Amino acid sequence: MKLALITIALFALCAFLVEGKKGRVKCSAECWERLPKCKEECKRVNLAPRICNAQCQDKVTQCIRDECKVSEHVDTFEEHQKYD
Repeated sequence: MKLALITIALFALCAFLVEGKKGRVKCSAECWERLPKCKEECKRVNLAPRICNAQCQDKVTQCIRDECKVSEHVDTFEEHQKYD
């Protein structure tokens, strides 16, 4: 009986910890969701679209590397759109 209760408690604890940790895909998606906001900021300061796109892409890449702890290749905006 005690073993069963301990096992159930362990499973509940594992489920709680897994749900609390942000997955790589979810984290990456949150970084990409910041892109439209970045582009809106560019429009407010009249930044050229090409420069704006490069800066915003760099911000997304930096977010994915820093916040999501992804060190390998990060998709460009065009590559990311293929999967939407």
